[in-house]
Amino acid sequence: MSGQPFSATGNPERAFVRDALLRIMMLGISRGRALATSEVSPAAVLVVLQERGFTVTEATKDRIVEQTDPKRLERILRQAVTITSIQELFHQVY
Repeated sequence: MSGQPFSATGNPERAFVRDALLRIMMLGISRGRALATSEVSPAAVLVVLQERGFTVTEATKDRIVEQTDPKRLERILRQAVTITSIQELFHQVY
């Protein structure tokens, strides 16, 4: 290295590498943002239930924690916000 900053100007191979790295970086950033904003954690559901004063049995906790479908888990979270009894939690979710 000659101490010069990296420049892709005039060098097609460097331009290709730079562009590929930028695409990979942007893809990683967009996937990270999507995960951070779209996935509901089972812990969030449990916190909502506990803060609303519901007693969460081990069976209910296991059912929530074992849920792997993000859309279904989001529906469970929405139910947790509006239910009046714990029995309603999985109503119309499955």
